[in-house]
Amino acid sequence: MVQTLFNTLIQRLVNITSQFIVSEIHFKHKGKHTLVPQPSNDPHDPLNWSQTWKYLTMSSMALSTFNWVFSPLSLAPQVPYYMKEFNSTLPAVINIVGVSILVLGFTNFIWIPLSRGFGRRPVAIITTLLTTASCIWRAKATTYNSFLGSAILCGIGSSTGETLGPVIIADITFLHERGRWMGLYQWAFMSGLMVSSPLRADACFVIQELIHVDRSDFGRRDG
Repeated sequence: MVQTLFNTLIQRLVNITSQFIVSEIHFKHKGKHTLVPQPSNDPHDPLNWSQTWKYLTMSSMALSTFNWVFSPLSLAPQVPYYMKEFNSTLPAVINIVGVSILVLGFTNFIWIPLSRGFGRRPVAIITTLLTTASCIWRAKATTYNSFLGSAILCGIGSSTGETLGPVIIADITFLHERGRWMGLYQWAFMSGLMVSSPLRADACFVIQELIHVDRSDFGRRDG
C-alpha cells in the first residue's frame, strides 16, 4: 500500500516536471522551418552569421574546391612535354600524377583533425596557399625531382577538396538549407573533374600515339 502510494507520487512528480520543462522550451524557427541544429545566443556562432557573410563563405568554399580538385589533375596534358623536358620515360612521368593522387588520398587524416582542433578557416587558407605555391613551383621546376616534389606538395594542399566543403556546410547552415549548398559543393567538385577530363582525354590520345610510335620504331629496329 505504502509502496504503491510512493510510486504514484513519484510518477506524478515526473509528469509535472516533464510538462514544466517542455513548456519552457521555445524552439527557434525560420519561416515554417524549425531550425536544426538550434543556434545559440552567441553572435559569433556560425549559425547566426548574416546571409551575406554565409554567401561569401560558400562562394569561397566553391572556388577553393574547384581549385583543389583541378590542380592535381591538370598535369596529364603535358606528359609528352615532360618526357622531353626531363628526358624521362613515360612511366616515370605518369608517376608524377600517381604520387600526387596518392598523397591527396591520405593527407585528409591530417587536415580534418587539424580543422577540428584549430578551425576550418586556418586549414582552408593554409591548403589553398600550399596548392598555389605548388603550382608556382611546378611552373619554375627545371628537373624531374623538383617537379615531383611540387606534385607531392600539390597533393598535400589539394586533399581538403574532398572533405572540407561538407564540413563547412554543416557548420554554418541549417538542415533545411544543406541540400542547396551541397549541390553547390558537388557542382564545384565535379566542375574541377570535368574541366580536367577533356585535357586528360587529349593527353591519353597523345600518349597512345607515343606508345604506337615507340612500338613501331622497335619493330623496325628488329627487322
